[in-house]
Amino acid sequence: MAYNSNSGDMFVQSIPGYGNNQIVTVVLGIAVFELFRRFRVPSSKVVNFIGASTFMIYLLHDNGFFYKIWNTRDWITLLYEDVFQFCGVYLLWAFGTFATGLLCYAMFVVASKALNYCKPFIVKSAE
Repeated sequence: MAYNSNSGDMFVQSIPGYGNNQIVTVVLGIAVFELFRRFRVPSSKVVNFIGASTFMIYLLHDNGFFYKIWNTRDWITLLYEDVFQFCGVYLLWAFGTFATGLLCYAMFVVASKALNYCKPFIVKSAE
C-alpha cells in the first residue's frame, strides 16, 4: 500500500535497531572480537590506554542521558537531505562521545592514583 500524501496523516520514519541479545548483534560482536584477537600488534602505551578506556566509554554512552543528547539532532531529516553531511556529523558526534569517555577514564585514572597516594594519610596501617 502506497503512502497517500493527500490523506493528511503524518509519515513517521523509524530507525531499525538491534537489541543486545539478537542474533545479528551477537554474531557481529563475535566476528569483530575474533578479527581483532588474531591481529599481532606490538605493545603500545597509548593503544593500551585507549583499550582500557573502552569499558568506561561503553558505560558512559549507553544510558538515557546520552540517548537524549543524541536525540536532540534530527538524524532522519539529515540523512534524507544529505547523506555525506549525515556521515560527517554522525562521525563527529561518535568521536565526541568517544573523546568524552576517554577523558572521563583519564580523570578516573588520575583520581585513583591520587587516592592511592593519599592512602597512608587516611587509612591507619595494621602494624
